[in-house]
Amino acid sequence: MIESVYPILSGFLSAVQSGGSAQDIKLALQQSFEFIKRLFFDHTKSESLLILKSRLNGVSIEDTDLLSILNSMLGGFGLDETTFMDNLQVKIEEFAKQSVVLKIKGEWTRISSTGTPAEWAMNNGMPARYVFGSHPDTTDLLRAIEQPETFAAAKLADMLEILKEVKEASIADCQKTLMTDVIPVQYKKFDISLASLLEFLRSQNGNQPNNWPLRPDITEFIKSQYKGTIAPQIKEKLRGKNAEDLKRKLLQLADENPELGLLFWEG
Repeated sequence: MIESVYPILSGFLSAVQSGGSAQDIKLALQQSFEFIKRLFFDHTKSESLLILKSRLNGVSIEDTDLLSILNSMLGGFGLDETTFMDNLQVKIEEFAKQSVVLKIKGEWTRISSTGTPAEWAMNNGMPARYVFGSHPDTTDLLRAIEQPETFAAAKLADMLEILKEVKEASIADCQKTLMTDVIPVQYKKFDISLASLLEFLRSQNGNQPNNWPLRPDITEFIKSQYKGTIAPQIKEKLRGKNAEDLKRKLLQLADENPELGLLFWEG
């Protein structure tokens, strides 16, 4: 590659690579000393970076990052141009992906104040998906944070842009959404203890909330809560009704619900 840009260096490179005599190397060095100094002895490698960027076909990368990649590569300019550029492109793609991965993790920390979704779930006692509310890409967002290697670089970049728009998580909002998701519709109006619900879910599904089913079965929880929590709220409401309203409601129920009608009859 260097020879195609600086043909004058071909003699020097040939002498070095073929194990030429000291005299040949000295002569070649004297003829192209200034070019050699700029290419091999400038710690900024500015000349090398210019050559590389001219062959990267518009790839956007900072000089400092490209220099770091260049310093990490074995073989250097001793490789033929095609092989070297292929290796460099791979390294740049790996660097770009890793850079996005780090930014994704940074966005997660900003949003959640934790290092991982698993940590957030354990700290707050509920699945980390609630951090993203009802966002349609929740599953992919969590996987991009926890398993970035399963995504292509372009997809990770898309996930990063979405994360940038996510606001910091409100624990109260997350808890409210969980209750809405889990409590059956006919019981949503009752004041059910979140702490008791989470304790039940842990007992049934394990301590790591991220492993709980999307819609856990809480039938037994509702049964356990009915007498001590739900029934008192129902009775309190009934006490507030006047006798005629209550009688009219009972007659309506007896008319519409066979089981309740028979229960009244037997009573």
